[in-house]
Amino acid sequence: MGRRAVTVTGTLAVVLCLSSCGPIYFPAIYHLERPLLLPPDQPTSMGAVGITASGGQDVNIDVDMRFASLGAAAGYHLSIVPRSLSLRGTALAYTGRIGREFVTGIAMLGEPALTIPLGSLGLSILGEVGGAAEFGPYTQRFRRTTWGVAGGGIGLTVHLSPRSHLVLDGRLYTIGAAVRAAYIDFPWSVYLGLKAPLAGSLGFGYLLGEEPRARRR
Repeated sequence: MGRRAVTVTGTLAVVLCLSSCGPIYFPAIYHLERPLLLPPDQPTSMGAVGITASGGQDVNIDVDMRFASLGAAAGYHLSIVPRSLSLRGTALAYTGRIGREFVTGIAMLGEPALTIPLGSLGLSILGEVGGAAEFGPYTQRFRRTTWGVAGGGIGLTVHLSPRSHLVLDGRLYTIGAAVRAAYIDFPWSVYLGLKAPLAGSLGFGYLLGEEPRARRR
C-alpha cells in the first residue's frame, strides 16, 4: 500500500525529471523528513538549530533499498503578522547512504504559514518550497545534482504555557507524504517525523532567542 502511494504521488516528478525506463531513483532530499524547530504561529521572530537522524525504507521505485542519514539544521522564524502570518526558513546539511552508496547535500527550505489563532490553539495552512544540491556516488545515477522541492499541508499548535508548545502537522511533498510532531519546552525541543512508505526521523533542537517573560520571573 505504501509503495503504491509513493508511485502515485511521484508520477509528476517522474514525468518531468526522470527516465521512464528501468528502476527509478530519487535524490536524497526526497527521502528526508524536515526538522521541526519552531511553531508556525510563534508571535516573535526567533532562530533555532537542530540535529536530525533519519532512516528506513527508501522511496525509489522498483528498487528495494534502505537509507540512513544524519543532518544539521539552522532555522529562522520570521513573524510577519504575530500568530497569523509567518515564514520559517531552514538551512539543512545532511550526509548518509542509500543502499550501499553515500551521498551528502545542502538544502534551503522556506515554509510560509497562514494561521488562525484560537486562544491557546493555532490552526495553520502550511507551504514548502526550496532546493538542494547533492554530491557523492549516489548522485552519479542522475544527470544533475540540483533539485527542487515543494509541498503543503495543515498544522496544529497547542500552547501549553508561555514556554512550552506541542506542534503537529501533516504534509504532502514532491514525493510522498509525512506527519511530524514536536514538543518544545523553551529553549529545548524534541521532534519526530514519519514519512511514507516506512521511514522515520528523530531530532533535537535548541531555540536561539529571548526566554519568555513568564519563565524569567
